[in-house]
Amino acid sequence: MRELEREVAARLRAQGGGTGPPPPDLAARILHGAAVRRRRRRAAEAAAVTLAVALAIGLPAYVSADRRHPSPAGAAPSASRGPAQGLRPTSVPAGATEIPRRLPGGWLLSAYGVGPEGELLGVGVKYGTKGTEEEDGRLWRIAGGDAAPAPVADPDGLWTAASGDGVVVWPEHRDDRHDFQLMCGGGGGARQLGDRGVVSGPGGFQVDRDVLVWTDESRRTVWTAKGCAGSPRRIDTAGRAVAFSYPYAYVVDAAGPGRLRRIDVVTGAAVARTLPSAVTGDAAVLFAAGPRTLSYSDGRGLVVIDTATWRPRTVATRLPHSEGLNGERTSLTAGDEAVVYSTRPLDGDPETDGAVVYRTSGHTAPSTLAGEAYTKGRWLVWRDAGVYRRQLLAPP
Repeated sequence: MRELEREVAARLRAQGGGTGPPPPDLAARILHGAAVRRRRRRAAEAAAVTLAVALAIGLPAYVSADRRHPSPAGAAPSASRGPAQGLRPTSVPAGATEIPRRLPGGWLLSAYGVGPEGELLGVGVKYGTKGTEEEDGRLWRIAGGDAAPAPVADPDGLWTAASGDGVVVWPEHRDDRHDFQLMCGGGGGARQLGDRGVVSGPGGFQVDRDVLVWTDESRRTVWTAKGCAGSPRRIDTAGRAVAFSYPYAYVVDAAGPGRLRRIDVVTGAAVARTLPSAVTGDAAVLFAAGPRTLSYSDGRGLVVIDTATWRPRTVATRLPHSEGLNGERTSLTAGDEAVVYSTRPLDGDPETDGAVVYRTSGHTAPSTLAGEAYTKGRWLVWRDAGVYRRQLLAPP
């Protein structure tokens, strides 16, 4: 189905002439429909974890918070919701700076995440009157301050991106043999890494410092490279990478339920660890790694593991869920000081996004944010109506 959608999209883009002009909005309607169907599939995969799984993996079976639409579905974001509404100052310090969302052509930035220097990567979006979300398909980078938004690439099939020290990485459909190839941009233009594709979905690839880790489309071979110019090399041939915090990649064993390997990407040394089999066996479970933590979530609960002792801590909080017409898109990110679970809607009211921020030291209570949020290093970024707010997290 994905191949058919791409062929139809390509022909519509290339159309010129013929027996008569098509309706002026035909291409947009078909292309948008294809994008919606792809997002529905991803949302269905992300929502596939059941209550039985939640109980099996030891996560608390929280009931989703009853979240009402603050405005009619499809309404544009409000002008302002005040200063960091929903933020708990006991765990997130004051002093956030603003990063405007406005892009050329009337588009708004929808972030994929935050980079090591506090920069944002994302795609341009517009909200329709019936709750639809249109994307411009262009990867943007916004450094903040007085710097203007900078286009990075116009990849076919863009759905996420990540950045490290001097590198920006994204998936792109480039040939008929693979859904996506992994692209890396930094300094001397963009370069494709390897020729075996990159798996789509959460955890397909990760970046920390200037080192990349990804799983190819076989879903059982893990690769790494140093920077865009580095030669890809295999570090595992029997699993899929789910998280990475330099120098450790966390690889779920493809055949052994409950087995996980922590692999040093520099030395190749591997240490075997265990997790509940329902965690490692479900591709919809989200993972994130920080310098001292490995976290996972099935959308109902959040567990943070101290990687020095391998002791798990269940975070006592209800995770937010957004009310998209086609489901929701969830993410889990980890940094030096925090773990962030975030959700945003797939079409529908953009104001139903939200996040939970858990500080990994200090044993403070989790914070809630009325907007999507991401962390990397010591940076925390969250959406507040028409802007993103960014701040450095200091140790408690």
